[in-house]
Amino acid sequence: MFPDSATRPTGVITLKGAARTERDDVLAVEEPLEIRVGGRSVAVVMRTPGHDRKLVAGFLVTEGILRSREEVLDMVYCRRRTEEALGNLEAQQKGPQENVLDVLLAPGVVVDWARLTRNGHAFFAEAPPLTGCVLGVSGRVSSEIMQKALLAGIPCVAAVSAPTSAAVEFARASGQTLVGVVRGARMNVYAGTLAG
Repeated sequence: MFPDSATRPTGVITLKGAARTERDDVLAVEEPLEIRVGGRSVAVVMRTPGHDRKLVAGFLVTEGILRSREEVLDMVYCRRRTEEALGNLEAQQKGPQENVLDVLLAPGVVVDWARLTRNGHAFFAEAPPLTGCVLGVSGRVSSEIMQKALLAGIPCVAAVSAPTSAAVEFARASGQTLVGVVRGARMNVYAGTLAG
């Protein structure tokens, strides 16, 4: 089981055939983590808190930013500078911010910053409308999937797994329907409604 900070309770409606049951469910937490290298922002990734340093190390290697662990001196959570400067006592008592991790590089390590900004985006101006469609997902639904569905005009996302906490929050705020744990005639409705 995940540590307490890695899960969050939520209400859900379970549909099984014609039966409808309201109950509580527990979802994996999804939160942003900003990755900085030498104080410079490299990326913001969504993750379940718990193994941030391992995630960041793997990310930097797979993106080709670093080649070995010897290139890293340390990884530290950034201080809450803005809140502390304003005299926010609560921020000072909390200590480091746990959603910004700065990677301190060994002397002589050079990062190719151009690699991080070279990817472009595609836009299809003549795409057919997707307002009557459902996006089917074979894994866990993240907030990113919900955002992409919203931008594409897809009102409903259905998945075989449970969504993350951030996906449910986003779907509820944007008015989308989010269905998870779809198994035959059984499903959990986490946000929105299903037209019958």
